[in-house]
Order: sequence, then C-alpha cells, then structure tokens
Amino acid sequence: MTALLVVALAATLSACSDRPPPDPTMAALGAAVGDAKLDEVDFSALLGSFASESYGAATTSEQADYQLYLAAKAADLGLNRADTGSVQVDKRVSGTTASFSFTFPVREGLFAVADVGRIDVSLVYADSKSHPWLIESIVLSR
Repeated sequence: MTALLVVALAATLSACSDRPPPDPTMAALGAAVGDAKLDEVDFSALLGSFASESYGAATTSEQADYQLYLAAKAADLGLNRADTGSVQVDKRVSGTTASFSFTFPVREGLFAVADVGRIDVSLVYADSKSHPWLIESIVLSR
C-alpha cells in the first residue's frame, strides 16, 4: 500500500513539473492584439483561444471585450516589448492556477484614458485548448 502511495505521489509531482509556465499564453494574448485598436480585434477568436468557458459565462460580451483588450495590451507592453519599464509585472503560479498583475506606475495613453492603474488576470491550467492556460477572470482597478 505504501508503495502505491509513493508511485502516485511521484506521478503527480512529475505531471506538475511537466506543466508549461503561463507566460507564453499571456505573451501570445498580447501579440494577438499588439497595436490593434479596439474595433479591429476579433474578440470571439480571443475568447475561444484564451479564455475559459466560465469567464465567458460570467461576463457580458462588451465587458469581456474591454477586459481582454486591456489585459492583452498590458501583456504586450509588460511581456513582449523591450521597454517594459512602464508596466510592472508580478506573476504567481500555484499548481493549476496562476495570476498576473500588471501595474502602471504612471498612467499614460490607453491606461490613463481607461482610468486603469492595475489589471489582475487569473488563469487556470486546462491543457485542452490551443493554449494550456486559460483566463478565468480579469479585474480592472484604479
């Protein structure tokens, strides 16, 4: 019986270590939007690729579009661009959940207009879609 528990624990730990980090998913979201304007983005494709079903069900389509757009812009600035000084990125990963906080020390451009000083994105590991980590929630704060 003890041997079975050791084997099960080893298999669980091995599976956890094989899990890819969430950074590429968030960077891909940022790249998908890039420099596009809000009305140039296909949000149904973004929702299908980057968000969980529960995220889509918990938000209105306008709210989801706006949140995804701002989160993608923050991810693009904070993870993809060389001049990341304008966005502070904090990442936490715990098992099958992860979170990114994008903080704007000085609100400029889009984030000043949107009156957003921080964007918190929660992800869950799904490994069943085009991206292994899916957005569960996005919180915009002043």
